[in-house]
Amino acid sequence: MAASLGHPGPTMMYDAYQDDLDYLEGFKDDGDENVRLLEPLLAFRLSRAYRRSDVLRSHLRIESAGRPRSEQERLYAGYKAGKPGFNLAANPDRIIGRHGGTTFLGSWHMEQPDGYTYAVDLTHHWKLDWDDVHDLLRASGLHTTVPKEPWHHQATT
Repeated sequence: MAASLGHPGPTMMYDAYQDDLDYLEGFKDDGDENVRLLEPLLAFRLSRAYRRSDVLRSHLRIESAGRPRSEQERLYAGYKAGKPGFNLAANPDRIIGRHGGTTFLGSWHMEQPDGYTYAVDLTHHWKLDWDDVHDLLRASGLHTTVPKEPWHHQATT
């Protein structure tokens, strides 16, 4: 696999990247989750977790994946305005990291300058315990990175 194992930054695609994205399409919760923007290392590790675990395949779904900046702006505006149905959303101009000359903004779910997103939110619809889910995902190199958000996972910490 040619993807970087370090902090989020420009990564290279690996041979089975498109196959992994196609596979992950089958685990979207309600169909509008954009897995096509997932950074290659995240796609690889998430696909590997699903392929390794009958439990994950049966009960874990992708609730939120990637979004373009315009969607992050819409979500943030709705949240700031207190509109019904809008949850906490990050300011798309907030700096969340810098690496290799790239400044990452907004949310790890928002498409970054390299064209990828670096986070995925998962749901188990209360059919599993989060501790069990985390054990299975950590075995494939996925980590929770936001305190009090057990559903938020990334391939790097």
